[in-house]
Amino acid sequence: MDRIVAEGILAPFAGREVVFRYFKDRYALQLLAYAAAEGRSLSEMRCGRFRPLLQKPAVRAVLADRGGRGADWHLLDTFFPKPTEDYTLTFGLWGDDEDSTWYQTTRPGFNVVVQLNFPRVHDRAYRRYVAPRGSDPFAFEWHPIHDGGRQTLAWSRLDLDLDRGEALIEEIQSDWVRCATRAAEDALFSLVEGDFEPPAWLDGARCDALQLFRYVEHVLSNHRRWWSEAMLAASLWVLREHLVRRSRLAGCEFWFLGI
Repeated sequence: MDRIVAEGILAPFAGREVVFRYFKDRYALQLLAYAAAEGRSLSEMRCGRFRPLLQKPAVRAVLADRGGRGADWHLLDTFFPKPTEDYTLTFGLWGDDEDSTWYQTTRPGFNVVVQLNFPRVHDRAYRRYVAPRGSDPFAFEWHPIHDGGRQTLAWSRLDLDLDRGEALIEEIQSDWVRCATRAAEDALFSLVEGDFEPPAWLDGARCDALQLFRYVEHVLSNHRRWWSEAMLAASLWVLREHLVRRSRLAGCEFWFLGI
């Protein structure tokens, strides 16, 4: 995208943090809600590509309340059991007007970045267990993470073509999960050997190996399990619930492969 176009898309999000509540398999309810909003019946979903989503426990629980009579988009879209993980979405730009090689963008220009940031409760536990020294040992500052004090679990890069009415999710990634998982594996090896020293490569942390292992196995547990599905669900949600609606006002329609 051209920088001016990308900045215009992000303008309504300037300085905003958007809450995105998630639980395991929430994406299935979200996709089924989109299908129901487009007029697909429950019987049609059972015979098509949506059928595997209908087998998810969360979906079965929602449909049980309707006696299997139908799929109501509002019911699917507003079902949130307790507890949920209350992530925060922030936004940014990534790319360059001319050089797409270093930024790994499909086209020269800019991507819109959606950042999935940890809930506050995670951040408090992270500081208690890992005790970072200013910089975060699991974050890569040269990647498109939030730079205003929030810890970013994952991000996605989006390229929008307003002329063709297409949206491409170029990448979803989590340095945090990859680095923390490696650190926990190294910490466990140290503990088995009777050593409480954290991994030598782990900079910026004041924890010992046991604290590090406990953080990853307990505090980070759910986020490790579903970070990719949560990031993808958040990206689709931003595209459909925010960007598409504004694009329609400008006379532009988007279509999505696989939905």
